[in-house]
Amino acid sequence: MSNQRRLRLILSAVAAAACLTGCGQQQNSPDAEPPKRLTTEQAQALAVLRFNNFSAGRVPLTIEAHGAVTLRASVVVDFRAGAAYGDYTTSEPGSSESLTSGVIAWSTDQVGTASGTADGAVPAATAWTQRPMDASQPTDVALALALQLGADRPENPVLLQQSGARLLRVEGKGDDTVYVMSGPGRAAADGSPGAAASSRTTYWVDRTGHLVRFEAQIGGGDPATFTVGDGEPAAIPGKVLRFLRRTS
Repeated sequence: MSNQRRLRLILSAVAAAACLTGCGQQQNSPDAEPPKRLTTEQAQALAVLRFNNFSAGRVPLTIEAHGAVTLRASVVVDFRAGAAYGDYTTSEPGSSESLTSGVIAWSTDQVGTASGTADGAVPAATAWTQRPMDASQPTDVALALALQLGADRPENPVLLQQSGARLLRVEGKGDDTVYVMSGPGRAAADGSPGAAASSRTTYWVDRTGHLVRFEAQIGGGDPATFTVGDGEPAAIPGKVLRFLRRTS
């Protein structure tokens, strides 16, 4: 089976519950309140999350993912183009000492890296090292998940309420309210409102359905984290998009 085929199967499996991306086991503090079923407002916020990202077009995202190495990347994700580009570093797990660094670009099936340039210019096409996405690598799955955080239509909030998605807690107040919700999973066998669903994702979403933070448990290590930045990022350079299209 090809890496691309395996990656599509992974993404299909984790999204199957309600067309939202998922990946890892959600665990709560023993002192936390039991997860609750989503209200109409909370389900609506979760339902439009990916559509809001797609409507924005480009979103600044900071990613930290763990595998054979720890990957940290500060990138622009262009959901309409299905691509991402920015700076990255890798380090040994548990270490802050950099192993590699530079710029990274990826699409749904390709990853490219290159050394950064002193003036911040986009590296020449010949400077890139390119390879297929590898679904066996947790860091590559994290990169693929980043592209799955945008969609060209909202989810169905009624189906989300019926799924295993749950409210874990509420942070902030008023306009600063953020819902912390587990993604769809297998609902508890007894169907009780407070029973935790088997979910491998956590979403931090504001009241208007805009993503603040996303966590996904990939493998047995620390969860991959995706944090949305502020402001409107610059477009991914055309030569980067052309490079990704040429190698896909």
